[in-house]
Amino acid sequence: MEISRHCTFCEHKKFDFTTGNLCGITHEKADFIRKCPKIEFDENAKEEIAKINLEDKDLQEQKSKVIRHLILYSIVGVAIILADIYFTQKLFEAGWISTGSLIGISFGMGFIGYAFTPYIKYTNAHSVVKSQKKRNG
Repeated sequence: MEISRHCTFCEHKKFDFTTGNLCGITHEKADFIRKCPKIEFDENAKEEIAKINLEDKDLQEQKSKVIRHLILYSIVGVAIILADIYFTQKLFEAGWISTGSLIGISFGMGFIGYAFTPYIKYTNAHSVVKSQKKRNG
């Protein structure tokens, strides 16, 4: 985590408009490498960290459900498309020409699109929570 972000969660922080964040203990700019050894989190920081961890836990619980949804509806969509192609060939061999094949393929593609919607939402939410965890240490 960057030093300025690290210090915003500390209850010892002091802010001056001319110099920015200062350490309330040393009255100087922060100069630690990784983590301040004297940091004490205030209540706002604890609440935000707990909120981010709760969101991460919820996403981890959703992961298997989202993957099952993706697999199930993708299989159904592909099965509809394959069945449509098979029946279209049979109809064509029998001398029939139909626009039903376009409808069946569209229907199958709709299932495949429906399969990916929760997965895309999950990956977006996961990347947001991951970046928040990284930013907040």
